[in-house]
Amino acid sequence: MADKIDLLNKKVDSLATTIDELARITQNGFQEVDKRFDSVGKRLDHIDNRLDLIESELHDIKEELYKVIYRHEFELLKDRVTDLERKLAEAIKKK
Repeated sequence: MADKIDLLNKKVDSLATTIDELARITQNGFQEVDKRFDSVGKRLDHIDNRLDLIESELHDIKEELYKVIYRHEFELLKDRVTDLERKLAEAIKKK
């Protein structure tokens, strides 16, 4: 009976060692995952900063474009001015 108890104690000790090893392996795995998440977090922060810069520059571009007249609008206005100048010249000639 003592032999069986010793064998059982050895198995329990072996099982405890295996559980401790499994816990260590699991802990190491989680630490590696944490490191990778930290790396991903830093990369996302960098991307976020770049997007903020792009948004700011896009806003500045939109403000500048607001001051610009589009080519087709310019052509329409030029034609209207030319037409008005022609009509004015005709009116002056009739006097």
